[in-house]
Amino acid sequence: MSCLILIVFQNVDLTSVDSTMFNGPIRYLDLSHNKFGEIPSNAFSGLTSIGVISLYGLDIECTCSKLWFLGYALEKYMTLEGDIVCVNSTSWDSRCYL
Repeated sequence: MSCLILIVFQNVDLTSVDSTMFNGPIRYLDLSHNKFGEIPSNAFSGLTSIGVISLYGLDIECTCSKLWFLGYALEKYMTLEGDIVCVNSTSWDSRCYL
């Protein structure tokens, strides 16, 4: 019997996130409505069973280097949920993550 691990850090004023915060077979991670402006490139390392990451209401600086997680999600067949808001621009180059 497998278990579904759901971790919710929604609206708790997180200012940073990294892989040391999570362990175990996490399937759903909710980081919505927090205050970090970027997601470090090691944030999801070691989360081999993650299926969904919820990122609603995050104000992210939308540069190619800071949007690395878009390509990561595609590569790992993960679902990203959310309405990420670009704080530096209303548009960004979609080729960043392809």
